[in-house]
Amino acid sequence: MKALVAGVQEKLAALQATLSDREERLGVCQTRVEELEQQLQSKLQEQQATKKKLEATHSIYQALRKKLQ
Repeated sequence: MKALVAGVQEKLAALQATLSDREERLGVCQTRVEELEQQLQSKLQEQQATKKKLEATHSIYQALRKKLQ
């Protein structure tokens, strides 16, 4: 009976170690995902600003083109 209990305790310890390792990996992955989300948000804001500048430039171009006609 003691051997059975010892075997179960060993398996439990191994499972706990595996769980701990996976929780740590998950934490690392979550941190990386958060970093990537921040980068994407930053890029999106840059692209939106560029789009607004392009739209303004296009409007100016169209106005000048109308005046030249």
